[in-house]
Order: sequence, then C-alpha cells, then structure tokens
Amino acid sequence: MSQECIDKLDIFFADDLFKYESVCIAAMEHLKSKATAPIQNGPLPA
Repeated sequence: MSQECIDKLDIFFADDLFKYESVCIAAMEHLKSKATAPIQNGPLPA
C-alpha cells in the first residue's frame, strides 16, 4: 500500500471514529436522562 493510501485510510477511520464517539456520547446522555425517570419497560435489549 502506498503512503498516500494509508493517509487516506487514517483520515477515513479518524472521521468514522469521531462520528461513532459522538453517537456513543449522545446515547450516554440519553440514558442518563432516562435513568432519572422510573423504568417502565424494563432494561433495554442490548
């Protein structure tokens, strides 16, 4: 693999990881806000 190709992959993965992390943070915030309310339907399936 050429260095240029590796650089592009690095950028791609970093961007993907950033998006994934943002989704995780949003999910955690959502769970935190739900945790203060009584659980109605039991634990969410994984």
